[in-house]
Amino acid sequence: MEIPSGVTVQSDTFDWAFNTRRGEFRGNVELESARARMTASQMTVQLSEEQDLQWATAHGQVVLTQKQDEKTSIRAEGDAAEYREAERHAELTGGVTIHYAAADLAEPAVMRGERAEMDLDKHVTVVHRTSAAPVTLVVKPLGKKGGPTPEPIDLRGDTVQVTGGANGSEYVVTGNPVVTQGPTTLRANRLRFQINPEDNQVTTIYAEGDVVFDGKGSQGGRMHVTGRNGVYQRQTHLITVTGDVAGRYFAPNREQPDELVGDRLVYDVEKEVGTVTGGPGGRAQVLKRVPPKKEEQKPATPDGKK
Repeated sequence: MEIPSGVTVQSDTFDWAFNTRRGEFRGNVELESARARMTASQMTVQLSEEQDLQWATAHGQVVLTQKQDEKTSIRAEGDAAEYREAERHAELTGGVTIHYAAADLAEPAVMRGERAEMDLDKHVTVVHRTSAAPVTLVVKPLGKKGGPTPEPIDLRGDTVQVTGGANGSEYVVTGNPVVTQGPTTLRANRLRFQINPEDNQVTTIYAEGDVVFDGKGSQGGRMHVTGRNGVYQRQTHLITVTGDVAGRYFAPNREQPDELVGDRLVYDVEKEVGTVTGGPGGRAQVLKRVPPKKEEQKPATPDGKK
């Protein structure tokens, strides 16, 4: 069946109500428009008075695909879906799986959740967690041609938003979000990063609200720091945390950590050096824990006395 607006619907069987401009399609249903393609076991299609596609609902093995360009595409799978052509909007529910492929990724990123919302015009996809588990996602940036392969980035949160575009893919995680790359972990109320289209790498991760950062340096030292906001620059290994900063540095082979308090911390994770400024009364405080010296053991005399 071809709709005047350029939308086609194919199926094994269908019933059409001319008075309501609504059709019920069953068996290997395929709907295709200029913006997306959707397949399902069953589908209900509603036309407007102008004979344009108004909306379509689908049930059973739903697959919705959109190809933005030669290298960017998205494939969404779920138990049910609603698609609105005029709004360029789709929503999938029930065991949703999203496959996102882009020119800046070494391989498609896969997200799983309970529900997904897709803005097919702005190329924005939002995936929401299930009642049992958060949304998980592994991002594998392509990296610069001829350069080293970047470490993959693990994301976890109640909601993950992916935006595709010419300026590089952007990822936003909210709801107990966690970003992990190698020995570095960053938590906050909201985490955001973008893949730089010039070298296909993640250069900066932005953290907003209740920031918690954990990182391990090349010498084996570990830094744990909290604050209000943070910016992690991956290529320079610099983490900047601002607002009510409190940190602990665990040196190798030492039980007690050094503690710091201030308003701003700039720390080189790789070199394990940093600067803390501000704090209560405009002063920063660093408390260095010095391990107690062990008592020197004197050699025993022949009579057994030291």
